[in-house]
Amino acid sequence: MRKMGRLIAMMLSAAVMIALLTGCSDDNRLTERVAEFEEGCNTLDVEQILDTFDPRVSGKYRMGLDLMEIVSGKSTEELLGSIIGVIPSDVDREEVLSLVTFEVETMDIGEETAEVLTVMEYELMGREYKYHVIFHCVYYIDDWYISYITLG
Repeated sequence: MRKMGRLIAMMLSAAVMIALLTGCSDDNRLTERVAEFEEGCNTLDVEQILDTFDPRVSGKYRMGLDLMEIVSGKSTEELLGSIIGVIPSDVDREEVLSLVTFEVETMDIGEETAEVLTVMEYELMGREYKYHVIFHCVYYIDDWYISYITLG
């Protein structure tokens, strides 16, 4: 009987550990996803930025950017602001993107969706800017992706 009690206790402990690690894993992956997005912005790497988005919508962004590039004659980097609408339109978006940082403040994680509240910061012409930005994320095919981004 004692062995059975110990076995049950060990199984419960293992289950709690798995639950805790799984929760931490989501936090870590969402933080990594925001960091990947930030790195793509800083290097003006459109492909890296689009790779952070839900694959069900990133393909549409890619096609739209390709079409807009052909029609407008502007580079993909210049058109990037159409994806990242949280950056004010009256500034040089390419310069801002190369300087922007995102610091994760809080997360609200559900089974298939999450909201990651961040502080977006950048300095432009000697002035510091800070905005609350929310990354709305979805869990799709065993990973977290950005669905869309809003000001918070």
